[in-house]
Amino acid sequence: MNNNEENNNLFNRENPFRIPDNYFDTLPDKIFSKIFQPESKPLKPKVYINWTKQIAVAAAVAGIIFMSYSGYRLLNNSDNNKQQVAQIIDTTDAVYSFVDENNIVEAMTTVKTTSEKVEGDDIINYLVEDDVDENLIADAY
Repeated sequence: MNNNEENNNLFNRENPFRIPDNYFDTLPDKIFSKIFQPESKPLKPKVYINWTKQIAVAAAVAGIIFMSYSGYRLLNNSDNNKQQVAQIIDTTDAVYSFVDENNIVEAMTTVKTTSEKVEGDDIINYLVEDDVDENLIADAY
């Protein structure tokens, strides 16, 4: 009690906390009743799975597979491209094998002159035969 009086004097107030009557007399019985109480249901431990690691591993595996497949396709396509270029070269050699270079040079250097003069009626007839609109022709002349 001496302690209690000193506290009251120091703080100038009473202690607001009180112990219920017969609290320590009934405390051991309450504790034993809680300890030896039969369990109503077994407690299941809750398991929380952290999925971030599994998702990261799956993403890494998918990335490796994608890069491997892309590399394979790239290398495989380059071989196909070489084969296609070789086929094109073989085809052009076969198609143009009958062409004589001398004939090409002669055709380019020879100038043909025509002595015929093209008159306006010939031009109009030519345009009409090529299905050019007659109104367009009339507007031009």
